[in-house]
Amino acid sequence: NRWFNIAGPCFPREHYMIPPERRVGEAMTLLGQGRWFSLVSGRQTGKTTLLRALAKQLNAGDQHLALWADLETARGRDDTAVALRSVLEAIDDALTRVGRTELIANEDDRRLWLSHPDTAVLRYLRRLCASAGMPVVLLLDEADVLVGEAMVSFLTQLRALYLARDEQPAPRSVVLAGVKAVRDYATSNDDRDRLRWLGTASPFNVTVENVGLAPFTEAEVYELTAQHTAETGQRFEAEANARVYELSCGHPWLVNALCDQCTRRDVT
Repeated sequence: NRWFNIAGPCFPREHYMIPPERRVGEAMTLLGQGRWFSLVSGRQTGKTTLLRALAKQLNAGDQHLALWADLETARGRDDTAVALRSVLEAIDDALTRVGRTELIANEDDRRLWLSHPDTAVLRYLRRLCASAGMPVVLLLDEADVLVGEAMVSFLTQLRALYLARDEQPAPRSVVLAGVKAVRDYATSNDDRDRLRWLGTASPFNVTVENVGLAPFTEAEVYELTAQHTAETGQRFEAEANARVYELSCGHPWLVNALCDQCTRRDVT
């Protein structure tokens, strides 16, 4: 049987799931238009599950090369070259997962680019997009873990790619996912001074494009527990479903945690 997931992203073969695309309807429209936007939602709300589902959906056709990359390894790294090397390696991992290893840059090129870290991401992505043979969509998970100079350099290089995308190779769309909106990535006054352009020409500066993840509705709580009933025969009474929704307010992790507690510990 599948189970109620309380650790990490959801996988259809292992976990009871609500289709993640349903919770962020605007994202597919924005991706279809080639927009660059941020996905902002709290912890344990399903961002990674959604990004993986979007990448799989986009890669199912032959119109896009969608890359889901987890930037967690760049968390808190103050050295710009070290942090951006982690970013490039995360994109390399994404290329490996989708079977496009021929697009991974050789170590000599990477070393040359990182010797000038303030253009390393720009040069890497221009080369990747020029070689991919189809529009590239970047889904960058945990994008708000970058700090200080590395964060400023990363966002500034993305902006340069965005502004010149009609003349030089650039991603078709970029999604920055995290718990903070892009304008809140900067925490010090110096960083905010260097990123004043976020309020003007940034591709991520339009409030409406800070897409959020909706919580589960009460009907979706019923839908989730009905999957358990169908596979095990164990029923959730209407009052139990209502209580799970009341206590969780539809927060996905809390819904799953309450259901897991009910079925794995309280009433096995």
